[in-house]
Amino acid sequence: MKERKCRTAREEGQSIVILAMAMVGLLVFAGLAVDAGVVYVTSVRLSRAVDAATLAGVVELPYESSLSSTSNADQRAREFLGANEIWSTAEITGTGFFDSARQSGVLGTYRYAITATHQADLYFLPLVNFDHVRLSDSAVAEYNPMVSIYASQTGNYGIEQTINLSVFGPDICSSYGDPYTPSHSPWWDELKGVYHFRLDIPANYGGVAKDLTRRWNGGDDTNDIVRIEIWDPDCYNNPLPGNQFVLTNTITRTLVTIPNACGGNDRRQPCTPETGDVQNPFGFVRIDENRQGDPANDSSCSTPTNYSAALNTTTRYTLYYYRKRGDGSLERRDLARYTKGGAESDSDTDMLWVSPGGSRPDDPLPDGWVGSSYGFTWHEGDGNFEIVDLDPDSASSETPDIYVDPADGGRTLFLDVQALSGASENGFDLWAGPRYRTAPGDVNARNVDIILQAGDYHSGAGATWSGIGHLPMNNNTEDAVAEITLTYVPANYEGRTMVIESFDNDYPDLVDSIVFYFDTMPQDDWMKQMTPAGNGDWSKVSFTIPSAPTHTFYGGYLMAEYEANDPHDTFAWKITSEGMPTLVE
Repeated sequence: MKERKCRTAREEGQSIVILAMAMVGLLVFAGLAVDAGVVYVTSVRLSRAVDAATLAGVVELPYESSLSSTSNADQRAREFLGANEIWSTAEITGTGFFDSARQSGVLGTYRYAITATHQADLYFLPLVNFDHVRLSDSAVAEYNPMVSIYASQTGNYGIEQTINLSVFGPDICSSYGDPYTPSHSPWWDELKGVYHFRLDIPANYGGVAKDLTRRWNGGDDTNDIVRIEIWDPDCYNNPLPGNQFVLTNTITRTLVTIPNACGGNDRRQPCTPETGDVQNPFGFVRIDENRQGDPANDSSCSTPTNYSAALNTTTRYTLYYYRKRGDGSLERRDLARYTKGGAESDSDTDMLWVSPGGSRPDDPLPDGWVGSSYGFTWHEGDGNFEIVDLDPDSASSETPDIYVDPADGGRTLFLDVQALSGASENGFDLWAGPRYRTAPGDVNARNVDIILQAGDYHSGAGATWSGIGHLPMNNNTEDAVAEITLTYVPANYEGRTMVIESFDNDYPDLVDSIVFYFDTMPQDDWMKQMTPAGNGDWSKVSFTIPSAPTHTFYGGYLMAEYEANDPHDTFAWKITSEGMPTLVE
């Protein structure tokens, strides 16, 4: 009994030791849980702060002092980080705390990326000499204030009527109506002499294109193939062939002779005689203007005494797309390049719709066709506009990893138009769609052909050209009301601010002003007016897109209407809108 009692006494107190050790373990685990929670909460707060800072900073990029600067954006981003208690510490300073960069975005958009590093202070782990955890988070935001302005102003897409596109050469004065191409223009720096166009291709393009090409071309299985066409890409002007112009009347389907269509053979001037045909009001004989001048002296520009091909403008057309890299950034990839001048040797494209590097629209496809020059100045490696394969599953696709809009599945091609030399005006236009073989290349024959065929003949299958925030236009109407479709504004833009600027609307007999309205609203309910600034200057109007409670806005096309009394007058648009920045990464 005595031995058992001693043994029992020796075992007394062990539970206290075990309990003490268990408490230490529980405290360690509790401490780890608390510190893990601190790290998690801090990382979430950091992520949200970085997202907010990136969105706040990207909207400052349009106002930076240079295309490479981020100073305004950085200041705004740092303010948002500080408001969320994300700031530099003694351990994390300078670029170690905050880093930013511009990224290449689709033209007309601004992309801004930031990375912020923050210190999460711990509570229990300092007991083992582990004071803090360093956390980093990154985000990329995109902002697009530029409004896409419709480039096509025709009753049927792919024919010419009241408006066409145009650029002057760098040696002309900006007072001739082109604010961005003249090399000494006060506004040259904004676009560096290059107009940017975008070709929006909807998600369902492939199916529509296949259906249309089967219908019109006897079973062609074209799917995601896009054909790019340029009307009259040169700056060459043919002399008028005689004093009469013959055109098919689209109503009576008879030949109509228009005597003395251009009042002589003056190759310096455009010639678009009125036909009297309601559906096809103009005949197109010449569209370019032969001009001369010194851009440094705005009063020196004029029409030369005699036609001079040396004054004609040489224009470069560059087709490209944006490829999405693995890190989410965008990389420009050129697809094709085409340069056309105005010498006598450039007459092979005058007044024709052409697809550079490929065949003309009305030429048959030869067996085993791989592309032909047809007199174009073309070099191996320049690509072609005839076949752009967008099919991601095709081994021959020219657009691998093309950026796809996550909102609607659309894809986009881009075209830069740059006048390289000369002073004259190069009138041109753009079309894109499936590979039709039936549409004539001659502008007048095509106009009549499309009107007579009607329906969706020569449809672009939803592919639409627009200018990115800027658009140069040439007016063909005289003593008539011109109506221009500028852009489509969706319903969710209600209440936002839009700014429209117009350059060189110098019609001598303009009635009152330019009127802006939406096609979905009566003008009595909503409209805005702009008083033209006149020759060589800008006019501007700013307004709020209709919204509740005074209006119900369902979305609609923004229209411009004015009385045009000066044919072949050149002018330009610039449209921006208060947009919403979005996170892309």
